[in-house]
Amino acid sequence: MFSIFVFTDKVSNTIATKQTEEQIYLQTDRAFYKPGEDIWFSAWTVDRNVHCPSEISDIIYVDLINPNGKVEKTLRLLSLEGRSNGDFHLADESPGGIYKLRAYSLWMKNIAEDNYFEKEITVQKVMLPNLLMKLKRNFLFEAP
Repeated sequence: MFSIFVFTDKVSNTIATKQTEEQIYLQTDRAFYKPGEDIWFSAWTVDRNVHCPSEISDIIYVDLINPNGKVEKTLRLLSLEGRSNGDFHLADESPGGIYKLRAYSLWMKNIAEDNYFEKEITVQKVMLPNLLMKLKRNFLFEAP
């Protein structure tokens, strides 16, 4: 006598019907910059549900937003296996303040801007103080 059991896999059905969501993460080389410097960054595009490299979008967009909220520059980067790199050059006359890096893909534009990645960076012109010091030296030497 043989028994036949039929199993249904509810987990795989749930995973198959779940919409794939892309997420982009940016990592910069530092948090503080001076005008005239380069902002170097790495970008990772992952599937939010399984935390693996996303294969949906090959192109990601990264915006540099100035302290007034206007987009100064936009980079279009090729994402290979969910990874890409880029940089923005800050002009010597860039005003100081809190800038934002915003990263997204065209796929992410279909959902909402809440899914865009944003990171704040500080741009500040560093001025060293001019100090005028007068040193008075008194040396006493003794013969051995």
